[in-house]
Amino acid sequence: MRRLAVAAVLMTTSVAAVEVTLAGPAQAAGWVRPLENYTTNGGYTGPRPGHNGVDIIAPPGTDIRAASGGVVEQAYWDDGCGWYVGIRHSTNEGTLYCHMISPPLVSVGQSVSTGQVIGHVGSTGDSGTPHLHFQTHVGTTTDENNTTDPMTFMSARGVNLAGGNPPPTNPPPSGGPYNVTTFANAPGYASATSTTQTGTLNAGTNYVYCKYWGRNVGNSTSYNHWWLKTDLDTGSPWQNQYVSAYYLNNWGNDEALTDNGVSIPSC
Repeated sequence: MRRLAVAAVLMTTSVAAVEVTLAGPAQAAGWVRPLENYTTNGGYTGPRPGHNGVDIIAPPGTDIRAASGGVVEQAYWDDGCGWYVGIRHSTNEGTLYCHMISPPLVSVGQSVSTGQVIGHVGSTGDSGTPHLHFQTHVGTTTDENNTTDPMTFMSARGVNLAGGNPPPTNPPPSGGPYNVTTFANAPGYASATSTTQTGTLNAGTNYVYCKYWGRNVGNSTSYNHWWLKTDLDTGSPWQNQYVSAYYLNNWGNDEALTDNGVSIPSC
């Protein structure tokens, strides 16, 4: 996903990360996940030409929260990040929040507290589906040279971006597995955000363990963001993989129900 550079005052295009000059002290108190109820499996690959942050998929309009207290240094539009916010924290650490659905709820120079809502998830800028692109930086600017892996950065501050309730492993959780029927062979993936196929779940009656909100599958009229954890019929690895709920035979858009109409629990 391409991101453009934005200087501290002037907006200029390049393939660098959004750049923010961080100036002046700010008080930070504690750290939290930027999306309270949504998590990510990672995706940071390093400074450009890698991927400078992690993408956290969530429904449009989901609250985006300041990961820690600080001062807003950027609250603008960028062709790559869309509507975005850059925050400077107390120890010359910066965080960046991209693809907001509309202009940010905060303004440049405003102090924000840990967990304060600063905007809402969208898909503005260079984005294919509603999500938050979240970056972490160490230094006096947020540019491509000082990005750091958000998973590691946040973990060092007591926050697990992968969430405190990881997907279950065999045996399945109490109450499952759950029977579902798929109308076609469903490609399997290692996570709800992966695009690398690991195998196939054959059409027909199958069992699943739980559901996880992820990338959209389908089109403008028929679609589903839910992914179902299951064991594939073919592939390697085949256990504890994910298939899209789009392939369920009986239900509609963004539904993940058993053949009996029971809501499949979240992972």
